[in-house]
Amino acid sequence: MADEIRAITEVARDLALRQLDQQFQASDNLDTKALGVLGLDIATLAAILAASKDVFQGRAWWLPAGAILISGVTAVVAIATRRSDYGPEVGAFYRKATAGDVNRISAAEANADLISELIDEKKGSLANGRRNLKWKAGFFMAAMGLTVVAGLLSAIILR
Repeated sequence: MADEIRAITEVARDLALRQLDQQFQASDNLDTKALGVLGLDIATLAAILAASKDVFQGRAWWLPAGAILISGVTAVVAIATRRSDYGPEVGAFYRKATAGDVNRISAAEANADLISELIDEKKGSLANGRRNLKWKAGFFMAAMGLTVVAGLLSAIILR
């Protein structure tokens, strides 16, 4: 029975740690995509500025240029590093939990404590990561939306 409980808590601990790792990978993916939007914004802004006299012919070229500038800023904000909670260092956590005496607390209890620390809804590492991802995704989506709006504005102005 004790071995089964220990196995269950080890699986639950590993799942929580994997979810934390997946959040870091998702954050990296959002950073990469936001960097791509930033590069597109820079190229688009250069094209708008180069074509402001010839193509726009005095029309409101500054509207799409402004949308692109704001898009670039939101992309940079999405890329900006926020403090991530990497969770407790597992080895140090177990040393602290057992205080050098492995008989003091069972491995299953230590695993349960670690899981509780990771999944706490208010201050757990997974909750912090979820908030960071929402923040990054919101700014990324804003940057994408503003880039599309700039394209639509350009099409309307040049029509």
